[in-house]
Amino acid sequence: MSSEPQPDAPVGGSAAADAPIDSPPLAPVTVSGSADLSTTAVTAGRSCAESPAFSVTALTASGATLASAPDAGCLAAGDEVLVINLQGGPGAIANVGNWELLRVASASGTSVTFAAHKTRSYGASAGSDSGIGTGATDQKVALVRVAQFGQLTIADGASVTTAPWDGLLGGVIAIRATHAEVDGSISVVGRGYRDGRWSQDDPSCTDNVTTEPGESIAGPAAASTSPNGGGPGGVAAASGISFIASAPLNSGASHATTGTMGVDHNGRSVGAPGATYGAADASKLTIGSGASGNLTCSDAHSGNPGLLVVNEQLAGGIVLLLTDELTVGASGTISASAGPSSRDVTAAGGYVFIRGGKLALGAGRVTAIGGSTTGQGVNATSTVAGGDGYVVVQGSSVTGTTAPAAHQL
Repeated sequence: MSSEPQPDAPVGGSAAADAPIDSPPLAPVTVSGSADLSTTAVTAGRSCAESPAFSVTALTASGATLASAPDAGCLAAGDEVLVINLQGGPGAIANVGNWELLRVASASGTSVTFAAHKTRSYGASAGSDSGIGTGATDQKVALVRVAQFGQLTIADGASVTTAPWDGLLGGVIAIRATHAEVDGSISVVGRGYRDGRWSQDDPSCTDNVTTEPGESIAGPAAASTSPNGGGPGGVAAASGISFIASAPLNSGASHATTGTMGVDHNGRSVGAPGATYGAADASKLTIGSGASGNLTCSDAHSGNPGLLVVNEQLAGGIVLLLTDELTVGASGTISASAGPSSRDVTAAGGYVFIRGGKLALGAGRVTAIGGSTTGQGVNATSTVAGGDGYVVVQGSSVTGTTAPAAHQL
């Protein structure tokens, strides 16, 4: 008998989604290399990726309209899907993080019908499904196929990941397995919200325009020193002062906890850390906020100053793992932590939610930690940290430790 929690567990879910998935039994799968489940198939005979994601443009109680029709073999009757609001718009974040698991009754063109009615709202205001789409201020709602496995083994040195958040989709791993043995990694490190753009000067390295805050739950923001949701504010404009050895140290991004305050230098003030958001009971699954933009200079840049350029993507994404039995081995990791920064900025951790039966998590092998960065030059003794994300577990038997400490349902 499956030890999966019952459908009335106090988190997103449905009776259809919590039905056993191993009848008839699924063949064992071993991942021995690097597998991006959003683009790659690892089960024999599957013609499409294990966990493709699709932008939703409209929802009713019984179905979804997708922005484009899935390719052949990507979505079919009987598939389990995750419906999730990944990002809102300015002033419209009430439903960000709402999610549930549903079964597909039919899929034809851009129309998907659910086997049971959905139970949550995904639109621009509480209780509404309006305002969903792919426009700049729309609610970014995704329909993600949940990858289905019997015995899943991720070998030592192997990795399972997904595409990074791109403003519409990405950053989410959704897996259901009867048994999961993780000796490699399940990782959404650096798959979360994007960093704000940096200011690039010519080789004089003396001038900058205001940089962008980190991207967060309400979307990306224009250049500003004001925070953007969980995204910290950018660096203020300045002229005539070299930043080669005196670049400011930006504030950390926030998620479950608040990032730390940055360090001003030479008249270049830095914005404050962002605000916390999300839920520690897995009622919402949320992406970690990106870092704000810092300063750089280049021989290739002839302007003086005024160019905002893309740098890194550091924040953690979302891992949803549903399994009757999980063992995270001594070399295994499940991580939604922020990635390491090259310098001066740091992002927030994402979200790991593991639900199932017997869960052996190992010692500190499951993480959603915020990033950390140490300044350079005059700031070489200063360190700034991004806020941690969330780790939530729900099982009949849970052993091990996580970072941050897991909230147990």
